Amino acid sequence: MISLLSGACSPTAAPTDAPEPEKPSEPVEAEEPEEGEPMEEAPSYEGVSLTLFAHSVLYGNTGGDDGMVQEWMAATGATVNTALFDATALREKMLLEMTAHTGGFDVIFINYAWLNPETAQFLEPLDNYLASAAADYDFDDLIGSLSAAANFDGAQMAIPFRIGGSMLYYRTDLFEEYGVKPPETWDEFMAAAEALTLDTDNDGEIDIYGVVQRGRPGYELSQDFLRYAFAFGADLLNPEMTECVMDSDAGIAALDTFAGIYQKGYAPPDMQALGRDEYIAAMQQGRAAMAVYFSPYWSSLIGEDSLFAEEMGWIIVPHAPGVEPGRTQNAGWVLAINADSPNKEAAWDLVEYLTTKEAQVRAASDYSNGPVRVSTYDNVAYLEAFPLATDWAKAIAASIFEPPHNQYPQMQDILSEEIILALDGVKTSEEAMKASCERIDLLLE
Repeated sequence: MISLLSGACSPTAAPTDAPEPEKPSEPVEAEEPEEGEPMEEAPSYEGVSLTLFAHSVLYGNTGGDDGMVQEWMAATGATVNTALFDATALREKMLLEMTAHTGGFDVIFINYAWLNPETAQFLEPLDNYLASAAADYDFDDLIGSLSAAANFDGAQMAIPFRIGGSMLYYRTDLFEEYGVKPPETWDEFMAAAEALTLDTDNDGEIDIYGVVQRGRPGYELSQDFLRYAFAFGADLLNPEMTECVMDSDAGIAALDTFAGIYQKGYAPPDMQALGRDEYIAAMQQGRAAMAVYFSPYWSSLIGEDSLFAEEMGWIIVPHAPGVEPGRTQNAGWVLAINADSPNKEAAWDLVEYLTTKEAQVRAASDYSNGPVRVSTYDNVAYLEAFPLATDWAKAIAASIFEPPHNQYPQMQDILSEEIILALDGVKTSEEAMKASCERIDLLLE
């Protein structure tokens, strides 16, 4: 497993899917944690108050108001005030606070796509803290490519916390009932989508769609398209990030497929209104046979809200000829400290606590996090609970990330606008991809 994970592709990343924004939570009163959970000989930060900026999903991956942040508070005497945001609001608030040098937050979850030299200059270098970390912290156990993505000019500016690739999740009962093989190629994928678009009660209306994907304009649409495009072998930018290359044959073929599921009626007609929660619910409630998902969404598909938890299956995302199986899109998050924080020692202690080997196993097993440590993927109990984690690791190792360019949000908007024109038949896939690159290239000048 170590060879798979340490060999992951070049580290750049995309925003993780986001639910609706939530209001900042009130400070959580520390309670006594269960025996054995606090850090041994934890330092005292009695009277210290930290502000944590977090995506609401990421905070949930720590256990939320009843989880590991509260345990750290109980062990150290510190208080953590957590402000929760969706992805867009978190990025905007981060940039506002950083450039104003307000010290308005101490610790923050940052998406890899936002991590570049422009933002890294506002973060606290962590090398000295790592040098004095607990002996069993084992920085080298963190997946090497993920740590490298947060290293700028030889300085470690953040610590990986969450990673996920993309997987095809599907209804095993439907595939078996209709004699359909889980698809390994895109031709097989389209055939399966057609075969499993079903009018089950013969009333002339589709009851189950062959596939569901997010089509909500903006980053959700562009992100789901790129899951397809990368699996076709396409890239958004060249390695130097100086030119858009999504108008390649692979990019055009990917849009042919992505638009095809919509235009041929294999996907719901309201696809352009579907976001994260809606396309998860479509599988939970039996309205779709398969979808390409961010891999940690597995927990939602088999959770208590799912009517078909026992019927869910998984397979690596289909690939085009000549493309490494599993190559698609990675997305991830890091923990970082504000360079303007007045409480850097306490902030590091919290970051360290949330990223230890034990914390990563707990976050993955109990709170649906996508683990960033090699040892988690070798943990027997974790693999028993999540047997698909071995395939997650293969997909992560083969996959690429969206470019960490400071104009990337604008690139997402451009892609979204052009993809919509292709979905609606206003432009061909080739026209939409060429227009996307012409517009993106203007941003790169």
